Amino acid sequence: MTVPRLSAVVAIGPQRERGRRCVEALLAQEDADLEVVAVDIAAEGTPPLDLAAPNLRTLRRPGIAWGETRRTGVRASSGEIVAFLEEHTVPEPGWAAALIRAYDEPWDAVGYAFTNANPGSYRSEASLIADYGHWRHPALGGVCGFLPSNNVSYRRSVLDGIEDELRTVYSLDVNLHQQLAHEGRTLAIASEALVGHENLVRVRDVMWANHDFCRLMAANRVRRDGWTRPRRLLYALAVPLGAPPLKLARLARSLPGRGLWPTFARSLPVVLAVYAWSAVGESRGYLTATADDGALLHWEVAADRATR
Repeated sequence: MTVPRLSAVVAIGPQRERGRRCVEALLAQEDADLEVVAVDIAAEGTPPLDLAAPNLRTLRRPGIAWGETRRTGVRASSGEIVAFLEEHTVPEPGWAAALIRAYDEPWDAVGYAFTNANPGSYRSEASLIADYGHWRHPALGGVCGFLPSNNVSYRRSVLDGIEDELRTVYSLDVNLHQQLAHEGRTLAIASEALVGHENLVRVRDVMWANHDFCRLMAANRVRRDGWTRPRRLLYALAVPLGAPPLKLARLARSLPGRGLWPTFARSLPVVLAVYAWSAVGESRGYLTATADDGALLHWEVAADRATR
């Protein structure tokens, strides 16, 4: 059997229409050697997705955790490239082909550029800027110091031997990216690989989603590297004051030449609130060194994402 160049892995929960939309957009990709692996984690009794295609594999795994969906998808896939996508994304036509072309370069992990899948409201656009502003279309392609989490791809060789760690300390891509950067691996953005992202539009939801994400990120760092208590305390005290301005400066540095300054300025109140509350979550993660991915799972596959 021929091994595909690209395997797209998506975890689908109770929001069936969102999941179906994502898979259908993947199956509609043209001029791409692509297989789709859908990890269906919805509860028993949930109506099936009712999707079938020669290049689609659906795995029913009711109730498994977020990290386990990643390991399951990787182990079930066979492509030379493994691409993770959230179920509330819509890969645009040409996404797969553009991503495959990107791996003609000697890059180890490649992220995508993002458009707004639920446009038309201030809060949706501000949410996208807060979460994906660095990679908001038009994005700067090529080598990049950091990549998005949950919507990102890897050469399979990068994931070989760490599948079990995708369940735990690498349940978030940001933790894996930090390790790859430490190893001298090359991270990049494929600016032509466009993905529409459906955003949370209630500001409190955006704040809490980022809070829970950063708490888990910090706990993963502590557990992965065996941080001492003094180091945990130092970071817990420093992050609430230092992280928001550092993240804001990093976002601002990504904006020149992209025509996004007006959107950034309008979004600033939401961005500041999100960055501040996410820093509190990160501080909690360092202090407690504990966080499960149940909250993250809620935000990824269960939370409502209204169109307005």
